[in-house]
Amino acid sequence: MNDRREKLNVTEGVLPHGLPYRALGSGRPLLFLRWFTQDHTNPTGPLRLSELEVLAPLARHFRVFAVSRAPGMAAGATMAQIAAEHTDAIRAEFGTAVDILGVSSGGSIAL
Repeated sequence: MNDRREKLNVTEGVLPHGLPYRALGSGRPLLFLRWFTQDHTNPTGPLRLSELEVLAPLARHFRVFAVSRAPGMAAGATMAQIAAEHTDAIRAEFGTAVDILGVSSGGSIAL
């Protein structure tokens, strides 16, 4: 996987509002909004490998940013509040509209 990771140019970081991401590939940005998880961090172990495998085909054409909610998100936060944080982070990081692909609760945020 190390060779594949180097070919995919995998990096990790944090967008504004503390939104963790894992990025891979090259090209124009595509945000992959993840489902809710218990800790809202980048997946590790087998889930990390699975995510890389799923996103690798997209990474041939895009710089894919797999994004989670911010760790420590307030209990009771609404989807509208979470979406507003993501919108603000996208504007701050990219300065323009980007393509978005949301899965599960990430799809709700994308809408």
